[in-house]
Amino acid sequence: MGAPRPGHGTMYVHKARNLDLELVWAATWVDGYPEPDRGAVAGTADVEGDRAAVLEWAAAQPAATYVMATEDGWAPFSTNDLPDDVAPYN
Repeated sequence: MGAPRPGHGTMYVHKARNLDLELVWAATWVDGYPEPDRGAVAGTADVEGDRAAVLEWAAAQPAATYVMATEDGWAPFSTNDLPDDVAPYN
């Protein structure tokens, strides 16, 4: 795996379980390369932690698209207008 390219890929924000099975917030930036780069076919970056830290990290990454898990699937959201009361499905 390589690193995501600025302006490409999707940032996925959701709740998850860490290795201690605690509920945490997580964000994963996935960028599928159009052609392999030194053997890598995609770039990824991720973080997990508390809600504020994860949303701050996600908003600071230059992904092309941002989505958040909801009961109805992945919903787009703007990093310029992150909701205070969002409760992603998980």
